[in-house]
Amino acid sequence: MTNGKHCVVVGAGAAGLWTAWALSEVGMRVTVLDAGAAAAGASWGNAGWICPAQAGPVPEAGIIMHGLKDLVRRDSALHFSPAALLRLGPWIATFARYCNDRSYFDGLAALSTLGYPSFKLIERLGLDEHFDKTGLLAISKNPADVEHFIEKIEPLAKFGQGATTEVLTGSAVQDLDPVVPRGQAAALIGNHWQVVPHKYMAALIEKVVAAGVEIREHEPVEHLHVRDGRVRAVRTNRDVHEGDHVVLAAGVNTTALARSIGHHLPVIGGKGYSFDVRPGRMPKQAIQTLDTHLAISPMGGTLRVAGAMDFTNSPTRIPKRRVDAMQRSARALLGPWTDQSAPWSGLRPVAPDGLPMIGRLAPDSNVFVATGYQMLGMTISPAAGVHLAEAIATGDDGRTGPFSAQRFARKKIRAYPR
Repeated sequence: MTNGKHCVVVGAGAAGLWTAWALSEVGMRVTVLDAGAAAAGASWGNAGWICPAQAGPVPEAGIIMHGLKDLVRRDSALHFSPAALLRLGPWIATFARYCNDRSYFDGLAALSTLGYPSFKLIERLGLDEHFDKTGLLAISKNPADVEHFIEKIEPLAKFGQGATTEVLTGSAVQDLDPVVPRGQAAALIGNHWQVVPHKYMAALIEKVVAAGVEIREHEPVEHLHVRDGRVRAVRTNRDVHEGDHVVLAAGVNTTALARSIGHHLPVIGGKGYSFDVRPGRMPKQAIQTLDTHLAISPMGGTLRVAGAMDFTNSPTRIPKRRVDAMQRSARALLGPWTDQSAPWSGLRPVAPDGLPMIGRLAPDSNVFVATGYQMLGMTISPAAGVHLAEAIATGDDGRTGPFSAQRFARKKIRAYPR
């Protein structure tokens, strides 16, 4: 039963699909538009983790202290190309202001309100049957890295996060997983699920369609029709979709869509990479390498290796040197492998404070956004979708809260009608 309101959601990744489902739950008729195939963007090639313990902001204390020299190294976990440093100067300056412990732990607490409820929502839709719940092993050759990791997630104990409270070394690590080479320290995170992303997304699409949501693929948005300060319709290459509300959940493309109607969103694309291999020995559970910053996920008969956050002026290029560095780090841990897939890359939308932007674009607007999920789209999208649907249903003006889409608002910029 609908309430007569129609919402047009732009973007059929995890953020858009979970928002669409949640909107249908509050009685709205929902149409989802995507420029390509549903779930074909960053939702496709990621590590497949639902892990609130990993759900922290990107800016951390110490990143800037390490200096720009590390940030421009091609094998650094967080990499800015020299050209991107020049282009993104104002964004990086804002990012630097959040590289402190207070901002990080405030952000971690805020993100935990989205991470942990996602488990229940996945169970509610019956999607948990697709997940492996064997936990996450965080490892490093340097025990201090593991100690720091445990300290970072210690505030999450009140949410029931199942992390070991001490650093495991020696045979204790091999007892957890014989695949891990000797000389590694480790911590075990129990409250961690993983999934083959494309299988999960296919199952989610089925649930969303069953809820009455219409998904229109290969319909890129060409224009947002504005009248009297509100978006009245969304024009695509095929049709015009009128709506009472519009949700922009198009990942990094949300920025351009918002700008087309005169609003500034400081969300940029951080490029990540992955490839699949068949190792000689398969780990028992997912592994996070704290020193080389890789996410390693068993996915049936294959193993996915994912990592990096690159900010460059070449959003689709996959640098061979970057992938080679990931391969060297992974082989040092896993040994030789066969049947390596072609590398994949995708852009993760990142705001300068590392928190998502969820809510009304401006106090008097009927446009809402769901973007800035950085590497956490799989973890936070379920609860973020419910959060946004409630904001739309209740008429929240979106001015306040850690995820407010207006927290970096500038004076409205000029948008040229088409």
